[in-house]
Amino acid sequence: LLTFVYASVPDAELLVQYGIPPSLPGENIHNVAGLLVTSTVLGPPGPLRRARSDVLRQQGWNDQTKPLIFVIPTDLLNDGALLALARLLVLESADEVEFLGPSFFTSRGNAGVRRKSARHRTAAAKDQVMELRIWTLLADWLHAAFLNAESMSTVCWQQSRSLDAQLLTDAVATIAAGEALVLQETLQNAEQRALAAKLRIEGAFDLRPWQCEAK
Repeated sequence: LLTFVYASVPDAELLVQYGIPPSLPGENIHNVAGLLVTSTVLGPPGPLRRARSDVLRQQGWNDQTKPLIFVIPTDLLNDGALLALARLLVLESADEVEFLGPSFFTSRGNAGVRRKSARHRTAAAKDQVMELRIWTLLADWLHAAFLNAESMSTVCWQQSRSLDAQLLTDAVATIAAGEALVLQETLQNAEQRALAAKLRIEGAFDLRPWQCEAK
């Protein structure tokens, strides 16, 4: 009797490493999805773009003609690289980017990313306007990635009806559908985070008449 023990990995890795096709999209709790970010996010030419570019080059993005590839939801955790990138991009001046930007990134070995100070982390968490902008930006990226994954899954399902390698194409389509589910769930979470920040901002300015009179 042989017993095979497989790692806790996404469907795509199970297929490539072990030849195990997924059964249904979303069944594997270890599924992840990819998200590409290109240099267009740096903004138009000018001091702000140069500052953003310099900070990201310090973190290892040397060839900025090539996209960055992030893993969802891993890179959206507290010290995740995608979250750090969003925090960097919502800063509005080159001075802010140069002063605060490197502190948004955490140490990642050879990636050359720096650890963020607790002081800056606390300041960012309390700034609800910043949080709203961060999660709105992330929601935009996730929405685009979700639509792309959903489209890829649809194309694969259509092709599987006409290709000889139907089992492989079905497996790829199922993996793409699973990644779309991961992106959809993460998108919903980002939208909830943005809404929560918006409500806290509105609550801060929702003064009752007696509060105004007291001032």
